[in-house]
Amino acid sequence: MQLLTSAVALFAIAPLMVQAALGIDTFGETSCIGFQEFIHITQQGANSGTFPGPRESFLVTESDGDCEAILWSGDFTGDKLVFSKESLTVGTCFGAANGEAFNSFDFHCF
Repeated sequence: MQLLTSAVALFAIAPLMVQAALGIDTFGETSCIGFQEFIHITQQGANSGTFPGPRESFLVTESDGDCEAILWSGDFTGDKLVFSKESLTVGTCFGAANGEAFNSFDFHCF
């Protein structure tokens, strides 16, 4: 009976333990050239930060299909690009078409 109670409790909290999965390589040049760092997102909600320097392109290395990317040319100001969760599939290299660099990000996972 104690085992059954433990199993029921585990299944009850399982939905609360859902984690996001998004892995992004960042690059200092367009077309995913000039690797800079790897960002790994595992938390739902807004995962915001600034890059140590300008980043021009990004490569999706892992995705659960439930995260979007918002990139800003300034410190959460300036030009903004939004990439939908449907567009962030593994192997996708993305950035501004004009080679604009980005200084901050919000990877928002649902």
